[in-house]
Amino acid sequence: ANLMRKYGMTPQDFMELFERQVGLDPITMTPLEVGKICVDHCHKTGRVRGLLSIPTNTALGQLLDSPAVLARAIQYLTNEHDARQQGSDRPSEELPIQTKPDKDGYGESRSPE
Repeated sequence: ANLMRKYGMTPQDFMELFERQVGLDPITMTPLEVGKICVDHCHKTGRVRGLLSIPTNTALGQLLDSPAVLARAIQYLTNEHDARQQGSDRPSEELPIQTKPDKDGYGESRSPE
């Protein structure tokens, strides 16, 4: 009943989506656990994107469901990894500061004062 009301899905639709994903979270590629599955959907359009684990769904929400914010997170992780490998001693205060993102996940970068 909740599936239909919230997402326009029948239990059969849910099981078909689960089977298409081979029972895996499409981001982490880990098995989805019964009772711990979220129906991920676009908050603007309501379109169902897939089934995710609770931690993955929470992570996307924390990243504002924004491809731009996620891209910055990937860049951050990659740069931190590269900096450690190269032995960079660049002080963290030299990194640009990101202001609060707007509704599309973009914000202005500025240098620290």
